[in-house]
Amino acid sequence: AAVNRVKSYGLKVTAHLLFMPSYDSLKDIEDSVRIINDTACDGIKIHNIHITHNTALERSYINSGCFSTMSYKRHIALLAFIIARLNRDIIVFRLLTETPRARLVYPIDYPDKRDLIENLEKYMENNNITQGSLLLYPKLGVNR
Repeated sequence: AAVNRVKSYGLKVTAHLLFMPSYDSLKDIEDSVRIINDTACDGIKIHNIHITHNTALERSYINSGCFSTMSYKRHIALLAFIIARLNRDIIVFRLLTETPRARLVYPIDYPDKRDLIENLEKYMENNNITQGSLLLYPKLGVNR
């Protein structure tokens, strides 16, 4: 309802999807994508979890020892998983959180955005994935 109210004023709506591998299952991520599809968002920004210096998340990460992030390879696979289930008319604005390396605690091994896009394109091509190719249900009753 809120998205439709905002769109009634002629504004575009972009969803932000942040997933945490230690908490979110594939079903959780798929359910989030379904909500984004069903609410008629115009775009999406996908964020990997990242930990920056001098934050509560850094303190939790250091103190707990049980917080887990994902490997670069898993990140590529999850991006493809999301994109394959995303309506084709939703614009993907972001695939990766871009935090300056000097501020990052974790992950420190992610390549730059260009490498990520190249590797994602290869992965999707090798696995015959396109945006919306695994969309299992039609979008009903939503005005774009």
